[in-house]
Amino acid sequence: MTNEREETYAALRQEKDRLECWLAARQWPVNPEISLALDRLLVLIEQGEANGDIR
Repeated sequence: MTNEREETYAALRQEKDRLECWLAARQWPVNPEISLALDRLLVLIEQGEANGDIR
């Protein structure tokens, strides 16, 4: 994986965390299933990139 891609994935993770903090600040519940699904999606994207499945 290129450095640019790693930075992109790190930025995606940061945005997910920022969204969860924003929701928490407004006392809106964060659905743990959605949070887990977003985490899993990021992992699948990274794995696909590492295997050459995603371009």
